[in-house]
Amino acid sequence: MKNFMNFKTLFFTMVLTGLIAVSAHAQMYSNARIKVEVTVKHGKQTMISSPLTFSISYNKPEPVTVEENAEARATYSPFYIVFSYDLLDVSLIKTLTQSKEAIDMEVAIKDSYGKLPTRTYVLKDVVLGGLNEQTGSEYSSSYVNLNCAEATVDGVMLPK
Repeated sequence: MKNFMNFKTLFFTMVLTGLIAVSAHAQMYSNARIKVEVTVKHGKQTMISSPLTFSISYNKPEPVTVEENAEARATYSPFYIVFSYDLLDVSLIKTLTQSKEAIDMEVAIKDSYGKLPTRTYVLKDVVLGGLNEQTGSEYSSSYVNLNCAEATVDGVMLPK
């Protein structure tokens, strides 16, 4: 009888541990602390997209002469932006590909716990640089690569 009670206790402990682990794993994605929200304003349309991640990098061209520097600054888009998704956001791609001119967008990075301040990026003259979608039997991911000419973070304009 004592062995049966030990087995019963062990069994229920294992089941409870398994349920907690499954619950924690399921909530990992739906209750992410940091949320990224992209607002695209194009003409009279406003669309909102919610990527999993946001990345921005800045690359300054290396000029050889003063004239080349002026020409490079006029045509170069120094900011490279990447959004990642579980599934490709087709409405965002449609907006970016059907536009005849560059698009402006705003990226808000919010703390769902309210402990960190919201960081806001304003991106001007955004164009689609490329995209990648990878799908497997149990996993899919997508990356949207953008270039932009001007970026502001929390009101501070980044150098061009």
